[in-house]
Amino acid sequence: STNNRQAEMISCQGTAALGTTFRAGVAPIVVGSIQRSFFVSFMATQNNTTVLVNGYNPNVVFAGPGNSTITSNSLTITLNKGQTYVLCGYSTLDPANLNGFVGASVTSDKPIVMNNGNWTGSIENHPTYQDIMADQAVPVNRIGTEYVCIRGNGLNAMEQPLVIAHSNNTQVFIGGSTLPFVTLNAGQYALIPESNYSGSAHESIYIRTSQPAYLYQPLGGSPLSSNSGMNFIPPVSCLLPTEAMIPNVNNIGPFSYTGDLVLVTTQGSTVTRNSNVVTGAQAITGLQG
Repeated sequence: STNNRQAEMISCQGTAALGTTFRAGVAPIVVGSIQRSFFVSFMATQNNTTVLVNGYNPNVVFAGPGNSTITSNSLTITLNKGQTYVLCGYSTLDPANLNGFVGASVTSDKPIVMNNGNWTGSIENHPTYQDIMADQAVPVNRIGTEYVCIRGNGLNAMEQPLVIAHSNNTQVFIGGSTLPFVTLNAGQYALIPESNYSGSAHESIYIRTSQPAYLYQPLGGSPLSSNSGMNFIPPVSCLLPTEAMIPNVNNIGPFSYTGDLVLVTTQGSTVTRNSNVVTGAQAITGLQG
């Protein structure tokens, strides 16, 4: 591409991305714009795979071929191995498109992989600035109940973790509190206000849910309204890897950017980057161990 105004890095989840039951991880759009949309894209890994998309606001309007639109309350797509399908809706087609597809159900009879997000989007109340917010999803059998987010570099309105429930009566707890911040039903979502981050050099937030839920982190690369992004956050687990190789962290295609690495590990761990010990770690409020 010759355009460096929008860019995104999607984290490939490997075999953990394979599954048959997902929730659409898209961010709500605060202000409608002809450039803002939600999307899911999935690929079949076996022939004769049937994918059912439903559980969204019935007023959602999808963008069809050419200038047509799709208004069905559920969609069934049949794919063969290696075939893909992209479903999207622009925020200007109907007011329901602002947030009516967040947490929609995507199920299949054979394993698929799915990317999702906004192309483009923003959770900040700005009429003209937006960016790509996207990542690869995992199926519901891979989500958990404990999550940690490290605050990005964005404006306060851009730094609000997004919780998406898969089951009814999912309580969301923040920072070790025993009182729920909110209770969600299946497919419902909540944005956690930035004011719940704590810490100094590395502000963090610990989020626990009473039932497995998705957590995505909208964040900003800088305190500019045009630099929003969104990451899928894996649950806290002792089974996470102890080593990672991240090539070209400052590059997307031919363009150079300033990249940051965000690390969460158990207390007492020694962390090295390119064989150099990393210092300055901070404890996360509410998380034990």
